[in-house]
Amino acid sequence: MKPFAELAPEDFCKHPVWEFCTDVEAKFGDETVVRPVGDLPIDDLSNRVVGTTLQFANGDSADGILSNVDLYT
Repeated sequence: MKPFAELAPEDFCKHPVWEFCTDVEAKFGDETVVRPVGDLPIDDLSNRVVGTTLQFANGDSADGILSNVDLYT
């Protein structure tokens, strides 16, 4: 587990999917905390963030994250 604000691209290389840990935030001073999801693949991205390479329309790309993605609508 680690604070969400401390996630770095290297963390997403090791674990591409992280989930929010609302059950332990009080232990971290009410900071938003995430933990890696180890059991992949997954079929639900609710309450989770995914690190990926974002590709823009002009051809540029950058490291980025997607969060709370609804896979079914």
